[in-house]
Amino acid sequence: MAVKRDPEDIAFSNAIRESYDYTCYNCGFNGRHDTRQIHCAHVHTRKHRATRWCADFGAVCLCAKCHRRFTDFPVEWGDFLRERWGDKHYDEAKSRAWSVCKLTSGCKEAIAKHYREEVKRIEKLRAEGETGIIKLINYERE
Repeated sequence: MAVKRDPEDIAFSNAIRESYDYTCYNCGFNGRHDTRQIHCAHVHTRKHRATRWCADFGAVCLCAKCHRRFTDFPVEWGDFLRERWGDKHYDEAKSRAWSVCKLTSGCKEAIAKHYREEVKRIEKLRAEGETGIIKLINYERE
């Protein structure tokens, strides 16, 4: 069963994949020429709204194989993120994921707009020759 993806989910996913240059954070596979093979992998499930659209703590880019593996082995996923991010950053992501976050429809529209603009910003940087991971500017609610 496919999970419904709202405009803010699509914009965030596109921004994550573009910021990683469509390259898997684990194995290095580049899926720019077959974008179906490269995913926005949420650190915690999408049900955690406090990190669902958070560029700093919410997601990384993974190829389909690595995404499937980490989905099937969540302890390995946690270990991987702790190793890559460090304990402090990982623990902050975990803490934020469990915090309460209520959003209005207007806020969701702002999230989608923000991440669509981020894709444009990163595409411009890539056109100017920037390579590798380009850090997203996180959406911050007012």
